[in-house]
Amino acid sequence: MCIVNSLVLKVPLRALRFLDMLILVNIDQAAKDLAGAATFLLAQPEVSSSIAGAIGYCMGGQLALYAAAVSPDKVGPVADYYGVHPSVSVDFGRVKGPLLGVFAEHDGWVSKQVVASLEGECRARGIK
Repeated sequence: MCIVNSLVLKVPLRALRFLDMLILVNIDQAAKDLAGAATFLLAQPEVSSSIAGAIGYCMGGQLALYAAAVSPDKVGPVADYYGVHPSVSVDFGRVKGPLLGVFAEHDGWVSKQVVASLEGECRARGIK
């Protein structure tokens, strides 16, 4: 239990910290950081690919999708594990790579409707 501004919240403190991270993350800066990481990776002499893939879990999954949309020349394939974010809107029309979405059947954070919407966006744009 945690007391915030005289409200008693019956959630663990770790859940509040997670919600703070979720709300306070600077989405545009995260996209720049992800594009920079892909640029760095692709510039390494050991790398023969011209495009990077991204894997993310939870908030990172949505940010991986976002990176593929804002930097489609750098980030292609994406694996999104349970990832949605209330402040991130992905322009699926810009995504070039295949996407893998892994979501639970019964999830308190990600509803079946949200998953169906993501799937519909991908299908409508021919994303595999």
